[in-house]
Amino acid sequence: MRGRRPRFADVAAREDAMDQDMNQKADLQMLGWTRKRRFREQTILVHQNALACTYLKGFFDSDGNAYAAADVVRLEYENREIARAAPPPHLAPPDAVERLLEINKTLRRLYDQTPARFVSSFDRDFVPVGGWDAYLERYGG
Repeated sequence: MRGRRPRFADVAAREDAMDQDMNQKADLQMLGWTRKRRFREQTILVHQNALACTYLKGFFDSDGNAYAAADVVRLEYENREIARAAPPPHLAPPDAVERLLEINKTLRRLYDQTPARFVSSFDRDFVPVGGWDAYLERYGG
């Protein structure tokens, strides 16, 4: 007697299991992609904030605006502490990323008080020498 032919239910169950396995693998790949993207954006945000702090601190010191210079020093310290709390390749917690965005927003407002705003944009001024792709390639991201 020949071997038993698989029943339709067995074949369907096997196909469902294979589909589920493929979906799980795709989900894991997607999680890796989003994690890498979040790390990249976090790295850019931390470094852009640091570059802006360096420029703005020098500008407000030379301009004689001690209050704004003190604000920039405080923001620079917060930015550095968040970066130290989540060194590469770790992601900062969501509340820390939110704080990095608030720091960036404040730095943008302070930048709008400088004459440089008439010459270039915040995003164009605070980019590493080789660009973000070269920076991230070298320092991870």
